Amino acid sequence: MKPENQWENLKALGIILSLGTSMGVAVATGYIIGRYLDRKLQAEPWFTVIMVLLGVATALKMAYQALNSGRPKGGQKNSNNKK
Repeated sequence: MKPENQWENLKALGIILSLGTSMGVAVATGYIIGRYLDRKLQAEPWFTVIMVLLGVATALKMAYQALNSGRPKGGQKNSNNKK
């Protein structure tokens, strides 16, 4: 394996691990806050459900942003693909 490929593979692995961790933390934070609010306001399970759904939505938004971060914006073609 060439050193350039090795570094690109490690970079991709780092992005994937970071994204997975961030998504897990977003959902877990929603759950913890929801449980706290449910216990405080005696409204089980409503705040837990709402906050977990917000955590999932946040996780999906982070995944979408991470997947689109390397793409050119506005439909521009990559400058490496010349005709």
